[in-house]
Amino acid sequence: MDSMGYAKTFNSDKSLLPDIVHHFKQIPEAYIHGQNHDQPMRHPGAIFNISFREVNIAIASTLDALDEYIKDIKNEEKRDRLLLFKKILYNEICSFYDECYMILIALCPPAPIKGGFAYEWLQQNGYKSGDTFKSSSADLVKRYQMINNRLKHNNQRLSALSVTIRDLNIVIPSFYVEGVERGGTICPDVTIHQPFNGVSSAISFNYSIRMIFYLVYILSDKLLDTIKKDLKNRHAFKFPAKAYVKHDALTESNWIRICNLPSYFLPNEYGMDLPLAERQNNLFKLIYPRTLSAPLGSGMLSLSGYTTGDGYSKSFGFPYSKVEKQQ
Repeated sequence: MDSMGYAKTFNSDKSLLPDIVHHFKQIPEAYIHGQNHDQPMRHPGAIFNISFREVNIAIASTLDALDEYIKDIKNEEKRDRLLLFKKILYNEICSFYDECYMILIALCPPAPIKGGFAYEWLQQNGYKSGDTFKSSSADLVKRYQMINNRLKHNNQRLSALSVTIRDLNIVIPSFYVEGVERGGTICPDVTIHQPFNGVSSAISFNYSIRMIFYLVYILSDKLLDTIKKDLKNRHAFKFPAKAYVKHDALTESNWIRICNLPSYFLPNEYGMDLPLAERQNNLFKLIYPRTLSAPLGSGMLSLSGYTTGDGYSKSFGFPYSKVEKQQ
């Protein structure tokens, strides 16, 4: 993730929105070109607002489904619903990232070279903002793009894993991306789930939802930095002091729920960098990275894996079992 680290405090009396939201209305209309393109575009702030709300809805829906699943982890319908919303959440964070490039295009006049992906359009037409943003953000989203592409284009899916800490009687709802071994066994995709102590691994919802929430805010800051640099270089424009835009109820609800997520993780996640969200009255803090140690009594685990057949596959492997190479 971001080697420089991240630490911000948000005041709910002012706003819990990313800083970039407080700057869009300060951009002079003369520097906004979205409606002049062959395919007219919304105002950059409108593009951001829609994408930010969509990923926020996906976060809330995943948390709702997680709450229901925890009440009855053997319920197949609740399990499938949770995995579906998690798949949607992966798609939404990747879409949010893609829309960042569309915002940069909306700040650029139309150019001779048409078509291509947003980043390619910026690069081919000589706009440096695409490279600036990509160099600061591509590594942040690489793993999430990989998972999303596997789920959308490679006929792979998410499967559930329930991990219980025996001594503490705590359940850690988790999941993994299915892959295929050369012999046809369906098992965790080892290109996504790196081996841990010689066995395959998984991802906890407690970890992954936190990470995606953090990604929304760090990507927003990277985009703001890029816009500031771009407008300064092309127009000698400097933003005045930000004028706060009040957050909505969904944003505050997600902040509270992320702060309240349990801090129990899978064995392979302890020692990893993760974001910390915490609340003290009206102050909300988001900090990255933080590294947690496994709590006492968390060594003895019970695992329950859940998958459904496809009508043809006959062999299935689950996380924390022997790792085999996959094609």
